[in-house]
Amino acid sequence: MKVKITTLSPIHIGSGKEISPIEFINNYRISFDRLCDLIYEKFGEKFFDFLNEEENLENLDAQKLIRKFNLNNNEVVKYCGIYRLNSILRRSTREALKVNHKLYIPGTSLKGSIRTALLYKVLKDDPIFLSNYLNNLLTKLKEMSFHKFESLMKSLDDKLIQRVFHYGKKNSNGFISYEDQQNDLMKLLYVSDSNSIEVEEHCSVDEIKVFAFNKDLPHLGFSIYAETIVPKTTFEFELRFNLDFVKEIAKKYKSQKKFIEDNFVDIDKKLLALFNIDIFKVDELDETSIIKNILDDLLNFGQEVSKVEAKYVNSLKNKTNFKFLSHIYDFDSKFKIGYGSGFHAMTIFPLLYTDRFRDMAQTLYQTLSIGRHRNKAPLNINQFPFTRKLKYNDRIEPLGWVTFSEYAEKFFTGEVQANVSTAPVTTTNKNNLQIKKDSILAEIIDDKSKPPKVKILEGDNEGKETILPGIKLDGLGLSVGSKVYVKLHFDKKNLQKAEFKGKAE
Repeated sequence: MKVKITTLSPIHIGSGKEISPIEFINNYRISFDRLCDLIYEKFGEKFFDFLNEEENLENLDAQKLIRKFNLNNNEVVKYCGIYRLNSILRRSTREALKVNHKLYIPGTSLKGSIRTALLYKVLKDDPIFLSNYLNNLLTKLKEMSFHKFESLMKSLDDKLIQRVFHYGKKNSNGFISYEDQQNDLMKLLYVSDSNSIEVEEHCSVDEIKVFAFNKDLPHLGFSIYAETIVPKTTFEFELRFNLDFVKEIAKKYKSQKKFIEDNFVDIDKKLLALFNIDIFKVDELDETSIIKNILDDLLNFGQEVSKVEAKYVNSLKNKTNFKFLSHIYDFDSKFKIGYGSGFHAMTIFPLLYTDRFRDMAQTLYQTLSIGRHRNKAPLNINQFPFTRKLKYNDRIEPLGWVTFSEYAEKFFTGEVQANVSTAPVTTTNKNNLQIKKDSILAEIIDDKSKPPKVKILEGDNEGKETILPGIKLDGLGLSVGSKVYVKLHFDKKNLQKAEFKGKAE
C-alpha cells in the first residue's frame, strides 16, 4: 500500500555529521573529491607537488584549494557542486540524512513512530497491566541503590516491550520466554524508505532554540543549527503487512493447537491488541484494512501528543510569535517524526499524564531524577518536560509534525485563512486580491534556474535579488517579467529567500 505524508513543520532527521560553511561556495556544497579531480585535470603534477609540500593536510579545505589555485567559483560549482541550499550557511550545522545527496525519510523513522503509537494504544486499553507494571517498577527502585537504576530501567523497559510486541515460547519445563527478537510482531509490518527529493527546493537551515516552560521570555541561550526539510514537502512510502503469516498461524491453530500454544504463546491476544486482528476470523481480513487501522492509531496518538504540547503553549505568559503553534495544535490529523519530537512523542508520556497515572509518574520521575531543573526546583509533572526545542527563524515553529497528504490541503488552507483573518489586508488590482500587509511586490527575473529568482520591487529591500523555492511557475502561468507578491525570509538580517503569496496581475 502506497502512503504519502506531507510535512507541516520543519523536519530534521540527522546524518550524525556536521557541515561547515567552508564546504560551500555560492551556497553549493562542494565535493572535495571532485574538486581534487578538477585541480589535477588543470594542473597535473603541480597539484601533487603542492600536497607533498603542504604541512597541514588534515586542515585542508575546499576554499583553501580554490584560493591556492585561483579557481573560478562558477566553474567549481559547475563541476563540483553536489547540491544547493536556499539558505546561507554561517556556522557548523547538523546535516540532514541524505541518499545520493538527496533528502529522504528512512522507513525506520516512520515505523518507530508507529511502534510508539501502538504501545500507547495497547497500554491505554489495558490500564490494569500498566498500573501493575508501574507499581512493580517503583517497588524495585526503592529496594535498589541509585547507581543501579539505569540497568534496572533498561531491563524492565525491555520486558515491557516484549510483553506488548513479542509472542512467547514455552520450554520443556513450562517456562514462557518473550525475549526472542524474532518473535516481535512488528516484523509483520514492512515500511520502506521514502522516495528521495532534491535538496535545493526542500531544504533550509534553521536555528533551533530550547524554550523553557512558563516564562515571560520563554527561551534559553542554547541553540543549534540544522538542515531541515521544509513544510509542504511530500514523501511516499510503501507499507506492507504479512497477512500470510497470520493466515498460516490460524490454519495451524485448528490442526496443531498444542504446537501453537507452546511456540506462539499469546499470539492471538497480541494480534488482537496491536492490530485488531481476530485470528479466528482471518478470512474476513485484508491487508489494506489492517494498515489503515494502524495509521488511524498513529493519528490518534498524534492527537494525544498534540494535547500535551498545546498545554505548554497555553502556559506561556508572552505568546508573541507563538500564534502558528496554536494553529498547528488545532489541527487533529497529524503525528511526529524526527529530531525534536520531544519526550512526549517518543514515549507513552501522554498516557502517564492522565489522572489515573499522574501521581505514579510524578513519583517515578522524582525517584529517577528525571526532569530535575538546574535551579533544583522540585519536579512538577504538569510542567514536564520543562523545555521544548522549536525552530526560531522568521517565526517560531514546532519540529517534526507531518500528516497524511490527503489532509494537508485542509491544514494549509486553514493556515492561510487564519493568517488573513488576523492580519491587516490591502485591496490590490482588478482581481481584488487580498494579501497580508507583510507581503511585498517582486518580479520574476529567472524562470530557468532551480529554484526561480525574483527581484524585490518595493520596500527596504528594493532592488535585491533572491530565490523563490517551493513553486512551479508553469503551473501558475508565471514566467520572466511576471509580478508576484512574496513574503521575505531572513537569517538574522540577511535575506534568505522569498515565499510565494499570490499573483499580482
